[in-house]
Amino acid sequence: NSPPLFLLLSSLLHLLIGRQGSYAHAWWWWPLTPLLSITSALALAHLINLLPKRLTLPAHPHTLRLLILFATINLKKVLPEFLDPNLTSANQPYDGPTLAAAVRFASPDANSPVILISGDFHPSLWYYADRPIKMHAWSVEAFNERLTDTTADLPFAFQQQCPTRPTAVIIPKLYSNAAKDLLLHLRAHYSPLHPPPDLANQYEFFSLHDKQQTTNH
Repeated sequence: NSPPLFLLLSSLLHLLIGRQGSYAHAWWWWPLTPLLSITSALALAHLINLLPKRLTLPAHPHTLRLLILFATINLKKVLPEFLDPNLTSANQPYDGPTLAAAVRFASPDANSPVILISGDFHPSLWYYADRPIKMHAWSVEAFNERLTDTTADLPFAFQQQCPTRPTAVIIPKLYSNAAKDLLLHLRAHYSPLHPPPDLANQYEFFSLHDKQQTTNH
């Protein structure tokens, strides 16, 4: 009959039911905030009630001071995430919407895969991009293998069958040095695509069709 225990178990149930969502999306934890806050408050109130009467009165102002301290520490950490553009993921090469937009530009057809040169695996990328994605192609040899294999990558190291030939390759400019040999190979053998300026500033795109058949987007 303990309310704190009930609320705590409700939070645990939320996580157990939505394990994958909790892993893939930070916002999945937000509904837990009221439950955990109320649980903490009720548990704290219960502990205060267990104190001897002579300690109850001093405990209240100390509790208030601790709450103010807790709120100050958390506000100091959280506010910059909302106010400082240098700490946000907006328009960064690996945030979900930007990377998904790059994939969708490279492959207008939802059934055509793209090769993405990246070591960052965002589970939400597959949802927002809605395209087959091939990764693990940092070298020229690995790239050539991914051109002809019949699988595409999925989150959590899974794969799916995908016999369709990739239509384009995407290299974030931040990885230009890490994939230097591959980038030189692509520039020498494949035609570049010309994305919108916001994507062109962060990625290089190459069509994987024959040069004679290549049409820029």
